[in-house]
Amino acid sequence: MLHMIWIYLLIGTIVGLFLETMVRISYNSVNMYERFWLITLWPLMLMIFMYYFFKHLFFNIDDE
Repeated sequence: MLHMIWIYLLIGTIVGLFLETMVRISYNSVNMYERFWLITLWPLMLMIFMYYFFKHLFFNIDDE
C-alpha cells in the first residue's frame, strides 16, 4: 500500500513538473499552494490541461 502511494506521488511530481513548465512558458507562475494540488491531484490536472490544449489546438478559430 505504501509502495503505491510513493509511486502515485512520484508520477504526480513528474506530471507537476511538466505542467509547471508549461505554465512558466506562458509567462505565469505557480505558487506553493498550486504546486501542492498539482502533485496530489495530478490525474485531474492532467485531464484539464489536455482538454484545453486540444480544444485550443483543434477548435481555435482565429480571424487572421
